[in-house]
Amino acid sequence: MNTSFEWTNRRLFFSPQRDASLDWMDAFAQGPCVLERDTYLRIYFSCRPKPIDGRYVSHSGYVDVAKEDFSILRESERPILELGARGTFDEFGVYPFSAIEVGDEVHAYYGGWTRTVSVPFNVNIGKAISRDG
Repeated sequence: MNTSFEWTNRRLFFSPQRDASLDWMDAFAQGPCVLERDTYLRIYFSCRPKPIDGRYVSHSGYVDVAKEDFSILRESERPILELGARGTFDEFGVYPFSAIEVGDEVHAYYGGWTRTVSVPFNVNIGKAISRDG
């Protein structure tokens, strides 16, 4: 039984450094999660703005790409979730994102992180619900 897979590298089709001109989306496109739509794919991912005083925060957004050629149709103009309030589990970051459709809602499960003293950061799991597609 052959358990290996063959993959074809399609190409780099989105990079915040190359394709986005948004201050909150300066670097990285990590933890992609795809929701298929009729004519396009919505790809959620996490990214970071430039660090402030050497410290990063993390946001999540999306890019919509055409199914036939992966051309960029649109990108989120702002983060899809705001960072949490001071002292909350997602004060400094919202990243790797898993999204599923539940009826006409999108349920998202994500890691939220906060800075700590004994280790650089602590990550916990949160859930968000979108009712606007």
